[in-house]
Amino acid sequence: MKNLLRFLIVAALLVFAARAADDVVSAVHGTVTKLDSGTKTMVVKTKDGTEHTVHFVDKTAVYGADKTAAGAKDSFKGLSEGSEVVVHYTKKGAVDTATEVDKVGKDGLKSIDGTVTKVGKDGKTVVVKGADGTEQTFEVAGHDTADAAKDSQKKIDEIAEAGRALSGPAGQPECVWLGRRVVALLWRDDLDTAFRHLDLYDRFGCPSAHVQATFRCLIRQGALDPKAQDTLNGRVHACWVNPALEPVAEAAQAPVKPANQAETDAAASQKPH
Repeated sequence: MKNLLRFLIVAALLVFAARAADDVVSAVHGTVTKLDSGTKTMVVKTKDGTEHTVHFVDKTAVYGADKTAAGAKDSFKGLSEGSEVVVHYTKKGAVDTATEVDKVGKDGLKSIDGTVTKVGKDGKTVVVKGADGTEQTFEVAGHDTADAAKDSQKKIDEIAEAGRALSGPAGQPECVWLGRRVVALLWRDDLDTAFRHLDLYDRFGCPSAHVQATFRCLIRQGALDPKAQDTLNGRVHACWVNPALEPVAEAAQAPVKPANQAETDAAASQKPH
């Protein structure tokens, strides 16, 4: 039996919403302790007491909130202080900007902790395996469902590829997922976020040497060509799977000799100096 609802997979560390090919979207789960509609910021406090300040914009999507409360003071699209939320955000410099906020808990979206094991060909259904091994099929509702599902399947395929290519912890899903994000963040000079991810990477017992080798490989590949099909995420994955990947050598361009080179040389020799 299929269930029609939007769902969140917090424990799986899979984020569907990627607004651009190279955007790194992170997520934080906690309670809104402060919401300022004037400065368009909210503070989300996680279970470990860490507080994250996130900016929201008009395009920030909110799901599961009470739309009738959207106009209340110090509220944002039905969210208010005390709301339990999962915030998906991108980071630019020191600013975290929410792309999507999902209200969860008693009056919010239903949630399930698990791992996506299969995505339907049409991108409208997914199979989620829970911690007890039970699999459930969900119809995906919401925005960008087909693209998001395809992106999720691509991530699953890449993680499976890394598991086949690498022996040891570097090929474990949690190490692949976190390690590649660390390398991409380092490339963008977002050291603060990179180190936060690296701390979790180390806690999982993932090999730090593989991050270093992957980053070295990425640097050796050179600058990204905006006209090429290659993307940062694609390069990071290629280097993660094979840190010894050789950079693509630029084709040597031999000088083109004009057909009338002899006449040109003769004319140059006769020119008065």
